[in-house]
Amino acid sequence: MKKIMNCTIIALLIFGCSKKMDPPPGNRPPGPPPPVGVLKDYKLKIIEQETNLPIEGAKVTFYECLESGKYGCTKYNILGTWTSDAKGNIFVAGKDYSSKVSQVTIDRNDYWSRGRVPYANTLHSEADTFFQKTTFDSLVYKLYPEAFLNLHVKNEKQYGPKEMIRVVVDIMVDDYSLTSQPLTYDLPATGTDTTFLYKTYGNANNRVQVILIDSMYNFKGPVFEETNHVGKNATFNWNVFY
Repeated sequence: MKKIMNCTIIALLIFGCSKKMDPPPGNRPPGPPPPVGVLKDYKLKIIEQETNLPIEGAKVTFYECLESGKYGCTKYNILGTWTSDAKGNIFVAGKDYSSKVSQVTIDRNDYWSRGRVPYANTLHSEADTFFQKTTFDSLVYKLYPEAFLNLHVKNEKQYGPKEMIRVVVDIMVDDYSLTSQPLTYDLPATGTDTTFLYKTYGNANNRVQVILIDSMYNFKGPVFEETNHVGKNATFNWNVFY
C-alpha cells in the first residue's frame, strides 16, 4: 500500500511539473484567422442629407454582377432586399456578401434614389458626400429629399437675332457641381418670358446659370448666375431676369 502511494505521488510531481501554464491574456498569441467565407452581419443606416435624420422605409438592394461588357456590368442577380426601420437601420444577419456584392440601390418615395453604386473594397470615394463611411459591414447612406424649382426666366436686355441662352441648373456642394448631368434648356436670347417646374434636390444649394451661346452653340459667356438653398419637399420660386 505504501509503495502504491509513493508511485502516485511521484507521477503527480512529474506530470504536474511538465504542464504549461496559460500566458496572461495580454500576452497570448493571436488565434488562427477565420475561414474564408465566414458568415458576417451587416449594419447599414439610411439618413437624410443635411439634417442627418433617420429615414424609415428606405429599400436597400444588393446586386451581384453575373456578366460584364465593354461598359460595365450587363446582367445582375439580386442577392437580397431589406427595408430600414424607424431609426433608419438595416440589419442583415449572417450573410457573406463581401465577395459577391458589386452594386447597391437605395430607394424611397420623396427621396432621390441612389442607383447601382459601384462597389469595391471601399464603396465610394471620400469626396462623395452621399456617404459618410466606406466600409462594407458598417455603412451610412445619405439621401437627398426631393424638391421643386418654379423657374421664371425673363429676358430684359437686347441680344443679337441669332443668339440663344442656355439655362443650367445644378447642385452645389463645397462650390463644386454635384449633378453629373445638370438640367439644361436652350431658349431664344431675346423675347423669352417663360416659367417651368423642375424637380431638384432638397436640403441642398441649387445654382441657376444663364449662358449666352450663338447659333452654332459656341459659349459666349454667362449673363446670370445665382445660388439659393432649397429645403426638403419645398417649391422654390425663382425669378431669373437677364
